[in-house]
Amino acid sequence: MVLVALLLRAPQPGEVAAPAAPAVQQTRRDYTPSEVLAPLATWEFYKSPFFIMYLMFVMVGTGGLMATAQLAPIARDFKIDVVPVAILGLTLGDTSVRIPSAMVNLLGEEGHSGAARYDGLEQVLAIPGIYVHLYDNSELNWHLENGVGLKVTQKTNYPWDGRVDIAVSPAEPSDFTFYLRIPGWAESAQVAVNGKAFTATPGQYLPISRQWSPGDAIRLQMEMPVQVLQANPQVADDTGRVAAQR
Repeated sequence: MVLVALLLRAPQPGEVAAPAAPAVQQTRRDYTPSEVLAPLATWEFYKSPFFIMYLMFVMVGTGGLMATAQLAPIARDFKIDVVPVAILGLTLGDTSVRIPSAMVNLLGEEGHSGAARYDGLEQVLAIPGIYVHLYDNSELNWHLENGVGLKVTQKTNYPWDGRVDIAVSPAEPSDFTFYLRIPGWAESAQVAVNGKAFTATPGQYLPISRQWSPGDAIRLQMEMPVQVLQANPQVADDTGRVAAQR
């Protein structure tokens, strides 16, 4: 198209026919703001110049969105979809995990000030023992019910590897129960505390009740073999296809 555009030239005299006189004579009419907006309040809103301009804006905007939606597959074809883009020092599209966290939306009552109040938090904190639900590189600094400080550190390459090392370090030797979540998808799991083995059942929490001392170590090893899943035969597009999961 660009090369063809270079061949364009202005028409020579006589090459273009003279324009015919318009069959309908047009006149100019200036509309006041009230006249422009008046049809919007009636069933003839589509006759309003304002509505026509708005419709054109929506059509142009929709076309822009449709064009933008095609940028991702184009970027993948040219292998540039992984190139980081930063604006004001903030990288766009970066979904890497910086630190395990939870998102909480707080909506303060009108006229309220002071510390945030979490409904049900007291009941959760009253549950005896320490529960580990998720596995990721993290560090917890908390305290037991008697006020003794507690530090729990996780080191793992999960989900790429099923091994999780947990260091339990109370400020002083203390008796409490440590609960490990054994995922239901795990075919089997081995748990050891300072080398002593415990029996773990997938789909349940493993309670470990003992006197914990600084430096105690828990090792969890979950079996994560590659499994082959066959597509549902009722999905025609996936007939004869399989997927591998781990």
